[in-house]
Amino acid sequence: MTTAEMLASLEAQIRKDIPRLMEFKEGFIIENNNTQVKLLSSNYEFDKECIVHLFVNTEIFWYLTDEDLKECKFIGHDIMLNDVFQWLFMNDNLHDIRHIFIDGTLIPKSGGIDYGLHINFDSPYLKDQSEELINFLYKIKNE
Repeated sequence: MTTAEMLASLEAQIRKDIPRLMEFKEGFIIENNNTQVKLLSSNYEFDKECIVHLFVNTEIFWYLTDEDLKECKFIGHDIMLNDVFQWLFMNDNLHDIRHIFIDGTLIPKSGGIDYGLHINFDSPYLKDQSEELINFLYKIKNE
């Protein structure tokens, strides 16, 4: 399985376990016709023709009919590190982590220091983390 596939699976599980990540508000990601857009606002309205007007990252309205909505994939919010820690705590998986040092080095309970297993605190997003960290979290998810 590729890192991208592991990341997608991990993100889907975290979104499933933390409902606020699927709240339809600013930052929510929608995909239509292989184009992903992020809501800039939770302002939307339905008009008489059942067209939804959404403010999206292009800073214009995105018009969706009922048929368009059926084609949309509702992805949710980007997964951030605080969401990862909440998910680990919720599922009692923090016991798999012995220490997290201030520099981001993570020591798993099962072994010694692996400097590749590192949390990148420069980016708050899970998608920007190392392949080693994604792989580690994916293994926890599948235990």
